Amino acid sequence: MKLLKTKINRYYKRLEQHRMIHHAFFIRLLEAIRDCEDAYGSVMDAPNDSKEMWMIRRCVNSEPVVEFKELTFPEMSTSKVYRVCKDVGRLVEMGFTTREISHILEVQLKCVRTTINRYRDTRYSSQRKDKTNEN
Repeated sequence: MKLLKTKINRYYKRLEQHRMIHHAFFIRLLEAIRDCEDAYGSVMDAPNDSKEMWMIRRCVNSEPVVEFKELTFPEMSTSKVYRVCKDVGRLVEMGFTTREISHILEVQLKCVRTTINRYRDTRYSSQRKDKTNEN
């Protein structure tokens, strides 16, 4: 459980770092747009080959993107697959979305979906068995 909490904290830290980098990106873009508006009155009136438009395009093309590793089960050892399956169930119980679980565990989204479906099927079937045993 301690390792899982570490992974969750690392995920949130990475998102926070990306948020700060993305915020700085928008500040640079806004500055480039203001420079263009100061020079031409409007971005729409600026010629495409102007220095200001070049700066805006350069800024837009360098927008930061957060990326996560996406391993598949065949790429992992058997013990790691077992741990991932256990951790998926715990994260589902904690209320994380499929995409968040994929990012936290650094596993492909389709693998997480499959594991969640199996987890729910197993859980549902065990609940049905318990109810039939009570009757």
